[in-house]
Amino acid sequence: MEEDRFGFSFEEEIKQTVQKFERMKKNNERCFFDVIEFETIIDYYIESNNSAKAFEAAALASEQHPHSVSIQLRKAKVLLDKGRAVEALRLLKKLESIEPGNHELLLQKGLHTVFLEIFRVQRRCSTRLLHLIQMILKMFFSRLLLFCRTSIIMSR
Repeated sequence: MEEDRFGFSFEEEIKQTVQKFERMKKNNERCFFDVIEFETIIDYYIESNNSAKAFEAAALASEQHPHSVSIQLRKAKVLLDKGRAVEALRLLKKLESIEPGNHELLLQKGLHTVFLEIFRVQRRCSTRLLHLIQMILKMFFSRLLLFCRTSIIMSR
C-alpha cells in the first residue's frame, strides 16, 4: 500500500472516490467530481477491465468537464476498448487541434491508428490471432504511456 509520510493512502482515496461514483449511479443521483477524481474513476475501471463502467464515467466526465483534454483522452481509450475505434480516432484528431504537442495524445492516436489497421485486416486473420495482437499492442502502448508520464514527471 502506498502511503506518504502523513499516513495518507492513495489506494484508500481511489476506493472512496469509486464508491462515491457507484453510490451516485445506484441512487440515480447527480454529484460533481473534479477532473482528477474522474481520471481516477475512469482509470480504475479501465485497469479493472470494466469498459462499460469506464464508458459511463467517461460520458459523465465529458458532460461535467467538456474541455478537459485528459478526460477526452481517457474517453478515447474507452471507446477503443469498446470497439469504437473510428469514433475514438475522430475525438483524438479534434484534441490534436487543441493541443498539437501533447505526447500522450500522439501516443493514443498512434495506438488507435494501429487498431484501425488491425480491424481492416481482421477478415484475413483468425480471431485468436487478432485478439493476441490487440492484447500485445495494448500492453505495449500502456507501458510506453506510463514510461512517458514518468519521464515527464521526473524531468520537472
